[in-house]
Amino acid sequence: MTEIVSSPIVGRVCKHVHQGFSRINKFDDLTALKITNVHADGSRSEEFKLIKNFQQPLWIVKPEHRKFKQQKDYIEQKKCRPFKSNAAKMAYTISNVLHGQPNPKADLRMMMSSPYVFGIDQSVPVFLKQKYFDLYEEYQQTERYTVAGYDVETDMEKPDQPVMMASVTFRERVYFATVRSWWDGLTDEEILAGLKAEETKRFAEELKTRKCVIEYEVVDTPAEVVKRCIDKFHSWSPDLVASWNATYDMEKNEEALNANRYPLSRIYSDPTIPDEYAFYRLDKGRTHKIKENGDKSSLEPQEKFPTVRCMARWQWLDFMSFYAIKRAAGGKLDSYTLNDCAKREGVEGKLYTEEGSHLIEGKADWHRYMQKHHKFIYSMYNIKDNWIMEDLNDKTLDLSMSFPLLIKSSEYFNYPSQPRIISDALSFIARDNGYVWGCVGNNTKNEFNDMLPTLKNWIALLQTEKNADKGYKLFQGLMDVYSTGRSSVSDVDVEGAYPTATLTANVSNFTTQIEVCRMQGKDPLKQREISINYASSPEANAIGLCEELYHFPSYDNVQNVFERILAENNVLTKFKSFVDNKEEVVDVEEVF
Repeated sequence: MTEIVSSPIVGRVCKHVHQGFSRINKFDDLTALKITNVHADGSRSEEFKLIKNFQQPLWIVKPEHRKFKQQKDYIEQKKCRPFKSNAAKMAYTISNVLHGQPNPKADLRMMMSSPYVFGIDQSVPVFLKQKYFDLYEEYQQTERYTVAGYDVETDMEKPDQPVMMASVTFRERVYFATVRSWWDGLTDEEILAGLKAEETKRFAEELKTRKCVIEYEVVDTPAEVVKRCIDKFHSWSPDLVASWNATYDMEKNEEALNANRYPLSRIYSDPTIPDEYAFYRLDKGRTHKIKENGDKSSLEPQEKFPTVRCMARWQWLDFMSFYAIKRAAGGKLDSYTLNDCAKREGVEGKLYTEEGSHLIEGKADWHRYMQKHHKFIYSMYNIKDNWIMEDLNDKTLDLSMSFPLLIKSSEYFNYPSQPRIISDALSFIARDNGYVWGCVGNNTKNEFNDMLPTLKNWIALLQTEKNADKGYKLFQGLMDVYSTGRSSVSDVDVEGAYPTATLTANVSNFTTQIEVCRMQGKDPLKQREISINYASSPEANAIGLCEELYHFPSYDNVQNVFERILAENNVLTKFKSFVDNKEEVVDVEEVF
């Protein structure tokens, strides 16, 4: 489907690529692309393109070059034979090339475990999006994404807390739906009249500024509320749908639709997608951080980045998670509530009125009180939350500019995974330079990895006691006593620096000639200390490294011997004599 605009197209921007697999024929797939066309007169038009069985390139190492057993990060393209296959048939194709006969039951991840398969670690959506970067990089880098806000509210008085209202806002458009039974016997006419009156009272100035009209609907069930809001996603076609702490909204949507046995894949997929390719998946994002030694620690809501995956013109994500992860390098903030983040960025906050001011704003008791006694105000509160997200994005450009620039050609749900985003980008750089990127399959274990040091406890400190004190004098009369302030010191956290340090140092299987498994006579902790001190600054740690690696005398021994030689040969006295009587010549070599 393409909008008709008379002005010629000068650029195209690929906003999204989704892929669905047929439930009828296991070897068929469908790829959906949302394209924004940039016209010569500055206007924009939208195109939603469907491609059946897109042929993705892959490379298999030629038989004469299969002289290795370990997987490689990348390989020279000239050592491989190129092939093409659609994603659904990829495992079948690879099995045919590798083993001489196709296996209809072949598993793609197992096929990717072969060290001779290259070029398919990047999915079809990544591959196609990169094509638009190659052709229209200027527009891909500068075109802003459009953002809609979505928020649900749930009935706090019921045990399962079902959805009883939800709203969608998208610039000058606002849609609000609510469940009829929640309004304590009011007729539809009374509900709509009360909402309109409260809207005029609370938002008169805002409606003028935004030039918008609010559309209200009263429906029978929570499922109908959710469905009609998703219908607005489809018809309005924003690039992104944003919710704050979206896990809650996503789960409540799913509960409501499941309660009425609505087909989620059909509801969420674009109406133009055939039923056999429609799909839906709620990805709750990262729930735990798992260390190399297996230790788990729970992540807080703002660290998870939940998303909904479906064949649609839009992508639904958690604005709170993106806001937090993008700013993580600056340290954890005191609060990640929508109200606090809005105020932090200079955006007007939530709709809190005199009604309910005797309770702590935003807490459960406040919600219960407002839902019971001030339903119309509470409805405006719901709509206002979406406007806050839109205003916050307008102020920060987080979703409309930063998000697409940070994920580049990678799939949007991989945003928290910097290694994946870096790998996707490097794969195309490698291809431009005559190499093909490797794959990660099911069997990622390497027999040699057990010989290498683990990633646990990779933190080492330089020997700060060897640095001169740069502090202040503490006591009058004790001029040689200083506070222990020091300069030129550094700490190295190897685990925390991944993958940035790896990328900066160009470390890979291809660029590494040898890996040190063991240092004779050194336990694992000492080996790590030596490794980090050498990697961080060989010059600053020269004496310690020579002592540990080459059995040089220690710093203390060198200093003691030096001071003893000075004393035994009376060097200080002779130099003092030289300073006092400049005509006397002191032969320094005779001293030693």
